[in-house]
Amino acid sequence: MAKYGTSIVLISIVLLVTTSVVEYGDFDLRVVSYEVCKAPKKINCCDVTAYTYDNIWIKYDVTTKENMTAIKALFVGSLNNKELIRFRVNDMCTHIFFKPLILAAFNLTDSCGIFKGHHAFRVDVRATTRNLYGGKFMYGNWSYKVSFFNDKCNLHCGLMRLAVTPRNKIEALF
Repeated sequence: MAKYGTSIVLISIVLLVTTSVVEYGDFDLRVVSYEVCKAPKKINCCDVTAYTYDNIWIKYDVTTKENMTAIKALFVGSLNNKELIRFRVNDMCTHIFFKPLILAAFNLTDSCGIFKGHHAFRVDVRATTRNLYGGKFMYGNWSYKVSFFNDKCNLHCGLMRLAVTPRNKIEALF
């Protein structure tokens, strides 16, 4: 009887490992959709237009109505409609990964204040995701809700849907 119990455990481990390998690894992605959503504050400090192109880029056109400092962010990631990732950044300008992104996007100096005016930039979602997750990630239908705000008002909220597949096997999952 102990032989069968050990065999069942070994088979379960093999199935678990092979399933994990299939669901995780080198990835490619496609931006399926991007839409503006409601951010947490009542007041919006910016008017934002965003659209996707070439399945990996999001182009932003931002008009800030006033100067903004101490930008915070909330990221919520769901895989196949199950929330798996939730993290908050209390100051984008002090975060090791996000500081270079926000400095480049808004053409800022080290003071990291976003000045009133017009800002246009684009984000390579594939490259940014690979840099953030180290080139390996879980496959499936991902949704990310990202909110940027300060203590007074909202900068932007976006809901992005991604199809994450094994590298070189990109196809529509949605």
